[in-house]
Amino acid sequence: MCVLFLLIPYTLVFGNETENAYLALETNKPSKDGPLVVSIGAFGVGSGKGTHINLAYIEARNKEKSVVLDLGVSVALKRSIFTIYVGGGGLVGYNGSREKLVRGYYPEAGILIDITKKFGLIASGKRYINLFSETEDVVMLGLLFGAR
Repeated sequence: MCVLFLLIPYTLVFGNETENAYLALETNKPSKDGPLVVSIGAFGVGSGKGTHINLAYIEARNKEKSVVLDLGVSVALKRSIFTIYVGGGGLVGYNGSREKLVRGYYPEAGILIDITKKFGLIASGKRYINLFSETEDVVMLGLLFGAR
């Protein structure tokens, strides 16, 4: 159900312009003072640009827990099995620990590696700004499952 929630708006907005569309599962290994981020979403690349929409769970270092919707765009350069991208995005969600709205934005850089036509890897670095009123650096690693 969660996957349909993410893929339907993604397809309506970005579906016609993407050459490759993926279901992305990503997480990070938090440092002792960094947040845990786990996300599921859709990632598309085509015509020199990339787009994504994710539903993410974020647990801050002080154990505050949030669920956020994350939208981003990027400029992408595809070379054989590698795609390098640089962009940014924003997120908005709910912090259940404090019962308040969470919002922020970030610059991002990453790489996609197509192992096969239906499977790949993704690695990205994000700097969350204004998330929990702080700046957080996160390195995400994940799996891609091809939709096209």
